[in-house]
Amino acid sequence: SEFTEGSDGLYLGGVGMRFHHNLVYNMHDDGIYLSPMFQRHKVFGGGATLHLYQNYFGRCLTMLAFGGTEPTHDTVYFYRNIVDLRAPIWTGRPSAKSPKSISQTGKLTGDHGSPPWPAMVAYHNTFVTASYGYTPDMWMARGAVKERPRKLFNNIFLHAQQLPPVSLLDSPDLQVDGNLY
Repeated sequence: SEFTEGSDGLYLGGVGMRFHHNLVYNMHDDGIYLSPMFQRHKVFGGGATLHLYQNYFGRCLTMLAFGGTEPTHDTVYFYRNIVDLRAPIWTGRPSAKSPKSISQTGKLTGDHGSPPWPAMVAYHNTFVTASYGYTPDMWMARGAVKERPRKLFNNIFLHAQQLPPVSLLDSPDLQVDGNLY
């Protein structure tokens, strides 16, 4: 399926969902929300499993977004995707005061108010950014805690600008290996 030309993208609130072979492109804000939509842990017990694989994601302001206040016990498996954030997104219209349109390139991850991010396993992905990525992993390792660990294996992180300083993250809740920067 093609999900294009919107303000906010998809809110994947399904339980046991598989999202694959899709195009998510040109969202002026968030591409995909990966936070739970409701307190499904009270209904279903435990957490949901979301599989996002073999998709093409491009031209979104924040590709993988997290929001809401619901506690999460979810695990997101993100694999064999291409995320291309090189194309600019129009974020402002021309006006009498400022006749130029405003654009900027997107970022890989972000949130709304520091909600709990789900556990995530990301492997065999290609991530490309034109803007400064702040961290070599473009913030994919952010949000790892004991209840919601992160695993990043065999991904390619391509920075069109200078590679940010590489720092070793020392956390028992984070496993990183085999990535190419």
